[in-house]
Amino acid sequence: MKLNHIWNILVNRLILKYNTSFILIAYIIFFIISCKSNNLIKESPLACVIKLHSAEESLSFEIAKKYIDIEKVYEALVTKNKTAEDIWKEYIRFNYSIGKSKKFTNKFLYHKFNIFEIIKKNEGIEKFISTNGKKSIIYSLEIINGKYKIVKIFYNNKS
Repeated sequence: MKLNHIWNILVNRLILKYNTSFILIAYIIFFIISCKSNNLIKESPLACVIKLHSAEESLSFEIAKKYIDIEKVYEALVTKNKTAEDIWKEYIRFNYSIGKSKKFTNKFLYHKFNIFEIIKKNEGIEKFISTNGKKSIIYSLEIINGKYKIVKIFYNNKS
């Protein structure tokens, strides 16, 4: 009986010793991971797209530039007379002015879209597909300077 009792005490002490070590190691790992999490991206690609829409709808160009790489998105439309930024601002101002009519709005109506998000290592894709399936907008995003930025926009209208 005494041998059994001594054995149980030794086993319990070993378990307690290793449990404490395990908890300490787990705490250290958690601490290291939490310190590294400060370098992680704080906003999702969807947040980037929504903030871009909001800034564009209010003609806040400087704020909108934080969420879009204008040169990459509008590079195919650049001419000798117009830069990518000129084209972008003209497009945004046109949408803003047309939004003042009673028939059109410059507000993005999120409730009329199904939204799908794909996040890979350094890129994200946001797909906005209209609930009737006739229209889709796909935003391609990349991490630039630690934040997601829109680098391509694809529009598809099905009749």
